[in-house]
Amino acid sequence: MRAKIFLILAGFLSTLSTVPAGAAAGAPFLYQGIGEHREGSAILEWQNAVGTRDARPFSERGFETGLWLDYVPVDGAGLRFSNSYLFSAGVEPRAAVFLEGSWLLLRNEWQGMDLGLGFGFGRDFRDAWLPRIRVFLGAKSGRFEIAAGVLAEFPMAAGRDAMDVIITAAAGYRIADSWVAGVEAAAEDLEGFFEEEEAEGGARLTAGPTLWVHVTDSWHIKANVAACITGRLQDGTRELVAPGVAARLAVGYSF
Repeated sequence: MRAKIFLILAGFLSTLSTVPAGAAAGAPFLYQGIGEHREGSAILEWQNAVGTRDARPFSERGFETGLWLDYVPVDGAGLRFSNSYLFSAGVEPRAAVFLEGSWLLLRNEWQGMDLGLGFGFGRDFRDAWLPRIRVFLGAKSGRFEIAAGVLAEFPMAAGRDAMDVIITAAAGYRIADSWVAGVEAAAEDLEGFFEEEEAEGGARLTAGPTLWVHVTDSWHIKANVAACITGRLQDGTRELVAPGVAARLAVGYSF
């Protein structure tokens, strides 16, 4: 029986390794903000996340679930819509919704790298309306792929920072045609290491491995587990808050 199970699993994995890498759309990372930019393409992702500590690029404390839709009406210009819900113990479920447009200024096929701008508007889990600006870049060479981005948000609410900045970076290696393994990192509110009056509770650093699996021509799976560290300046002394963990799983369909 065990031998049969092993043969079935091995056969399934071998089919994954033969799926054409270019059939599914999108980048193999979860937090970089780089969508698809091929005209007519669309990707629908169901994303789920759990966090033991606040780490907003990944999840707030609790369980988060939602849908993300990327659509490209014109080559090089994409639209992204997301609607997510956050469930925390003892708190009413909260919703977040965003709409963002992005444009590629440089393309990897032509200039050797992707460089793009994004502009969006939405409402976050703390019921604040906020415009956002994003700069992202990426590059591919052989089996290697890298990506980075800066997201600036401007909460329209009292008691919040005038601007929140999130910096992300990622690197991946295509271990097979349908598998990409990598690592992602994000930093938010870094001024919390230097300013005691930082309004968001301190600086947050997150990092961990990501795996992207291209299951069929249309379906893909992304998963990430990240360690979360929060630091702050208290009475002139920098201190670290107990670390936490955040994890995210996305199941996507491209059409």
